[in-house]
Amino acid sequence: MSTNPTTSSIAKRGSGNEILVIGGVIVAVLALLWLFNFDSNRALQRSASGYNGLVSWLRGNDIEARSFRGGARLTQGTIGVRILPLFDVDLKTDQETPTTRAEVIAQTTEKDLELWIFEEKISSLPTLVVLPKWRAGMRMLSVAHKDLLIPEQDLNRLLSQIGMPVGRLRRDPGGFADVGHGIAGQEFRIGVLHTQTLRNSGCKTLLGLEDAQLLVECKAFDGNVYWVLADPDVLNNHGLSRSENADAALAILQAMEDSSADIAPASSGSDGEEASASHGVDLSKPVVVDHTNRFLTVEDGYYGGNDYERDWNDFGRMFVWPFTMIWIAFALVGALVLWRAFTRYGPLARVYEDEPRASKEISIAAKARLLRLSNHDGALLEAHIKARLGQLASDLLGPHRPADQDPLEVLTRLVSRKSPELAQELADASATPRHDSGDLLHHLDRFEDCYNKVHHEFGRTPVAG
Repeated sequence: MSTNPTTSSIAKRGSGNEILVIGGVIVAVLALLWLFNFDSNRALQRSASGYNGLVSWLRGNDIEARSFRGGARLTQGTIGVRILPLFDVDLKTDQETPTTRAEVIAQTTEKDLELWIFEEKISSLPTLVVLPKWRAGMRMLSVAHKDLLIPEQDLNRLLSQIGMPVGRLRRDPGGFADVGHGIAGQEFRIGVLHTQTLRNSGCKTLLGLEDAQLLVECKAFDGNVYWVLADPDVLNNHGLSRSENADAALAILQAMEDSSADIAPASSGSDGEEASASHGVDLSKPVVVDHTNRFLTVEDGYYGGNDYERDWNDFGRMFVWPFTMIWIAFALVGALVLWRAFTRYGPLARVYEDEPRASKEISIAAKARLLRLSNHDGALLEAHIKARLGQLASDLLGPHRPADQDPLEVLTRLVSRKSPELAQELADASATPRHDSGDLLHHLDRFEDCYNKVHHEFGRTPVAG
């Protein structure tokens, strides 16, 4: 039996569709990866230098905490403490854009922060400032090596900008140190690589020694209090799991709350009202890790609109959880629609040109299978010849073929008008064959040869049976 050309073309089209589906899935995955990494700030917070682990740790210890990336405003009196990690070593100068991989790895500023915004932040809310320590290469290469430390002179310049004009940075060259420290009435072992401390800061020591301060309490230019943590590895993702740093992080916040309770509130001038920024640390209120480089803090009772300019970071928030699942669903639906569009392009594929012929050929195929299974080869050939005669009559006469007459009789009358000899040969070739297998094959060849002659006689192209 010959293979139906329409069926084979459908199979070829199906294999092409599989390639299209695979390609669509790959494109969708790449698009999702691009969306997830759209915000470089978010990638920074997930890295070893980030603070997402601190937020999760505080939540796990019944302290309400969240990462703040903008898009709204922080209201004074509703925030327990702002944790402000610095990734800028010069608040007076904009970061220079690196042009080579080496420059990217060596850069000391990863996120610009203007000096006036820093001053507004520490004055508007109780704020823990976390100094920088590592170059960008630390998180990019996933290596904490001394060559990737920010130079001390850069950090000393930063200290003078944040209110410590004579303060100096000290860094332990000996590598990893696991030292016991007392804080909030408890003893903790804090493990840090190349420990970074302060001396001559002019601030009150809360953690560490007077000449090696880890956590200090300082006063801003307006008299309000803020806190400075010298070594970020105590709180960041890289160091939080080392030694007892995680427990020390909770004690640091507790020590800040205890010390702020003893601070006299600053006055705001002649009216004698308390400055709103003088509120101390209150761990019953949310702890906010501030990742923004804009001033987005308002006084309690503020009802104004958002008058800041939106940037690409605002757009990137549309692709974080739980919106991630919505975009994944859109991508899958879009891929399915495109796949169906390619599959269904053009009219519906038809296996047969007409339904009656399809039904007839399926019926003949089923009958032939039954005859073969019952070893009735002769009956099978007889049924085949009869079907071929019906097909020949339809080809030659079309709609004028008498439906109630035997196809052989109709063909014999039609062929005898042109060639009586060919009509007789067709009648002989269509006779009931004997049951010998060799004669069956010979008889079939003879019939097909006669069949083609009749087609040729009437100017038709022979059709394979």
